Amino acid sequence: MVCVRLDRELQRLARDQGCWYTRYADDLTFSTNRAKFPHALAELIDDGKIQLGSELASIIGANGFSPNIAKTRLKTAHDRQLVTGIKVNERPNLDRRYVRRIRGMLHAWHRHGLDKAQEEWVARWDSKDRFPGAAPKFVDVLRGRIAYLAMIRGPSDFMVRRFLDQYDNLKANRDLHYALGDYSLEPYQAEPARDDVVRRRLLTVMFTDIVDSTAQLAVHGDQAWRNIREKHDRLIRSEVRRRWGRIIKWLGDGSLTTFDNPSHAVECAKRIVASVAELGIQVRVGLHTGEVEVDGRDIHGIGVNISARVGALAAASEVLASQTVKDLLEGSGVVFRRRGRARRLKGVPGRWRVFAAVPD
Repeated sequence: MVCVRLDRELQRLARDQGCWYTRYADDLTFSTNRAKFPHALAELIDDGKIQLGSELASIIGANGFSPNIAKTRLKTAHDRQLVTGIKVNERPNLDRRYVRRIRGMLHAWHRHGLDKAQEEWVARWDSKDRFPGAAPKFVDVLRGRIAYLAMIRGPSDFMVRRFLDQYDNLKANRDLHYALGDYSLEPYQAEPARDDVVRRRLLTVMFTDIVDSTAQLAVHGDQAWRNIREKHDRLIRSEVRRRWGRIIKWLGDGSLTTFDNPSHAVECAKRIVASVAELGIQVRVGLHTGEVEVDGRDIHGIGVNISARVGALAAASEVLASQTVKDLLEGSGVVFRRRGRARRLKGVPGRWRVFAAVPD
């Protein structure tokens, strides 16, 4: 109630400057995709100090508040951007130390037993900021930390699921590594894969393929080509993970991946094409959004076939998408270029238009 007018006026100011405004209690955050941060909000002056824009300072003051310059920060995309303790550079994430603490607590429980782990945690790590008389159990704090990580990174995140499985193993008096899944291949269900369960889901499917891999092998030789392939695979894993994709399987010289969001798939595909070029190789990418059958760790169906056929039409270093993907991203800012007339795709009914994603 106190900040209704403040929020309304700051939202207007942010919108006029091409920014987004968010507030958590007394923490105000402005963010933008523009190359230069608007001086109407803040700018760096001599000695790296930050000076608030006159209009921003005026609005804050007119609402009965004063800015704390000592806590004011201006961060670029290359800096570590923290908002209320959460890293927000590419996606919400937590500090590595937080993840290492969870891993250390699980290891201590596994190695020394629950009683010893409780004693060490109270002596070395337990927070001193709790209210008087508070004495939470080690297992409850560990479960709460994993739950907070799941809230930030998402419940399907591979690390979250691995920690949860390890926690359940220890609580059931099993070995820490008992029956841990291959989370990169089993993304759609928390329970173990079952042969009798087939589900249908609307997903964006991405096929990648290395161009002229046989010729590349002849040029580089076995060992050098193996090293290039390993770098290629690591690069794809990294780019897919950054955009919440799921690698279903590797297919000879390429990969089969799915995304819940077509824009993430296009972003990932363009990054892969640009990044593998630094290895001296080229890839072609095909994208389609449609219903697929999720069968344990694998996917099937016409949606998978269409994506493969679209990818086969792509030229070297080209991201080719079906019209379905293009239509879903209408107005998103992603630019496509029509690639010829509608054509038939082998084994797929009807005629299909395909579109090339324009590089950034």
